[in-house]
Order: sequence, then C-alpha cells, then structure tokens
Amino acid sequence: MRVSRFIAVILTIVQTHFGFVLVILVAYASYEWMTFRMSLSSRTSGRRRTPFMEQRKAELRAEGKDDTIQYQPVPYSQISPNLRRPSSSPKTTTSTSTTASMSPR
Repeated sequence: MRVSRFIAVILTIVQTHFGFVLVILVAYASYEWMTFRMSLSSRTSGRRRTPFMEQRKAELRAEGKDDTIQYQPVPYSQISPNLRRPSSSPKTTTSTSTTASMSPR
C-alpha cells in the first residue's frame, strides 16, 4: 500500500509540474549525451599532444635532434601510484595505459 501511495504522489507531482519535470529530464538527457560523446571521442582520439610534449619537441628541434614522439603501451601496474587515477574497483590492474616518450636518435 505504501508503494501505491508513493506512485500516486509522484504522478501528482508530474501532472502538476509537467513542464518543470520535462525541462529537468531534457536537461539531464542532454548532459548525459554530451558527456557520453566526449568520453567516446577521448577514447578514440587517444594520442593527443600536451603542451609539455610540444615544449620538449621544440627543445629537441633547437638542439638539432629528432623530435618524433614514440608511444609505448604500459601495463597499469607499472604506472606510479602517484600518477594513477583513483579507482573504486581493485580490478583495474588489468587495464593498460599509454606513455609517450621522445628519445633522440
């Protein structure tokens, strides 16, 4: 009986404030869609250059050395705990990350 009362209260709120509830639902759906798209694009774009990488490339070019960026996948367990992202799941040790190194040739 409590559940049916709860549902009746929810339906009353939705009926009386339909426009407001609709705006909230559309805003939430839009937010989720935008953040989902951003997470997909960050996974597919992957190897982005940071300002530090560009600075190091400029330094190598100034020294007359090769500034090619070499990407090398590294197991998550080999990444320093100071650089890892906090995780709520202990099973993240199987994932891999990618580090970039610029080695002069």
